[in-house]
Amino acid sequence: MEKYIIKADGKKEQYDEEKISSSFIKAGASPEIATAATKTINKKVKDNTSTDEIYHRALSHLRVLEPRVALKYSLKRAIMDMGPEGFVFEKYIAKILREYGFVAEVGQILNGHCVNHEVDVIA
Repeated sequence: MEKYIIKADGKKEQYDEEKISSSFIKAGASPEIATAATKTINKKVKDNTSTDEIYHRALSHLRVLEPRVALKYSLKRAIMDMGPEGFVFEKYIAKILREYGFVAEVGQILNGHCVNHEVDVIA
């Protein structure tokens, strides 16, 4: 039986376990851990489960199996939670660059050949 999940924007999409497994591997999990975690998540995903619920289950499971990987897995969500404007993220990146010894400025307007451009971070 095909299962459908509900994405954050409310759209329905067919559940694809490869996406879960791939996300674990991208976060640094070994193929063995990714396979084991995916099997566990698959058992808990029912029709019309939200991607948010899947994410939280996956994160919980990773925290037990591989805490280091769980940190990386949650990084994208943490950055997205900073807000849609991105300004907090720009300040965050500028702060990192300053820690490395760069002079960094955010929200600068630079004159282009034809138009002005807003540059998020200049270092």
